[in-house]
Amino acid sequence: MYERQCLEVLEEVSLSYSGEIVHFGAALIYSAKCIALLTWVSITFHLCNALMGQLTDTKLRQQKLPAWQPILTASTVIPTIFGIGITHIPKVEITIVIVKESITDYTSCNVSSHGPCEFVIKLDSDFQNVGDCDPYAYLNTSSGLKIIAPCGAVANSMFNDSFTLYRNSSNDSVPWTYKGVVWPVDKDRKYRNPPGKDLKQAFAKTVKPPNWQKAIYELDPDHADNNGFLNTDFIVWMRTAALPDFRKLYRILVRYKNTLYKNGLPAGTYKLVIQSNYPVTVFGGRKYFIISTTSWAGGKNTFLGIAYIIVSGICIMLGSVFLLIHLKFGTPSDEVGSISQISRSITNRLWQWQSLAHLSKNSGTFEWHAMKAKIIGKIGLENG
Repeated sequence: MYERQCLEVLEEVSLSYSGEIVHFGAALIYSAKCIALLTWVSITFHLCNALMGQLTDTKLRQQKLPAWQPILTASTVIPTIFGIGITHIPKVEITIVIVKESITDYTSCNVSSHGPCEFVIKLDSDFQNVGDCDPYAYLNTSSGLKIIAPCGAVANSMFNDSFTLYRNSSNDSVPWTYKGVVWPVDKDRKYRNPPGKDLKQAFAKTVKPPNWQKAIYELDPDHADNNGFLNTDFIVWMRTAALPDFRKLYRILVRYKNTLYKNGLPAGTYKLVIQSNYPVTVFGGRKYFIISTTSWAGGKNTFLGIAYIIVSGICIMLGSVFLLIHLKFGTPSDEVGSISQISRSITNRLWQWQSLAHLSKNSGTFEWHAMKAKIIGKIGLENG
């Protein structure tokens, strides 16, 4: 094909320069160069095709790797379903029974509390999943329009009650800490303070949200590292809840400073002093202070326990139904094994003939479907 095109070019050049031998010779040399170039391109193209064919003709690229697929039988499915149902039953005790809680509803009054040790805040009917910044993005002040820091409806409605827990009506408060309440990734990556050591100067061009009593840099006057956007209570609150009834971890009991609390919060009488600042009666909500123990699965979770009960019940019920069906209509295990052996034999034979078909793909005489029928017929005769 390339030679014919070059000869056509040569004929046109010879007609154009028939009266000039020098020009005709130059055209002849040019045409020879064209033929050589096209020949080189053709050879290179075929070599590349051959090389790529060798690289792509592998079991991985041609999807010829051996595979294993489990054959679902009654002897494997029924025990698996029963196992799932039985293993979920102990989790109900872990999530509901073992973990103890002491809940104090302090919506309208202050009460004493006793019990065993995480300290958790619970709010009801408080819709927190609002993602808009408006109308809490900017605020008109006497000095002009300023940015609200932090902005948004969630930040504006931040929970700001404070608590102090005393034991046996003494002046010694129960030691707790905010460290460990939030995940390390929250303070390392998700939340950052503006650059500079002086947070007041860093937030000088901003204003606090309208519902806040303190600025962002004054949230914790006792701990300098717990202010700004790195404040633990702020980070916990900004982890929005999907439902209107939710819990927020407040503090964790410190057990290494005092031997009295080495094994947890001892039984006794406790006095909880609450500085109530967060209004919930305006939207018909309620707020609780919870003292809770924990397990390896976390705190008390009634929803998770109920979910385990439902899953266990469904699995045990389905396992019983499958067992009855198998006992009445099931196939004996020796027949199932024979069927599995036949299936594996068919698969192996088909792979073998598929490989032969690939090797002889250029012959044009390989009848794949007919050969496959012969294989199936032969295997069926061999296995009875």
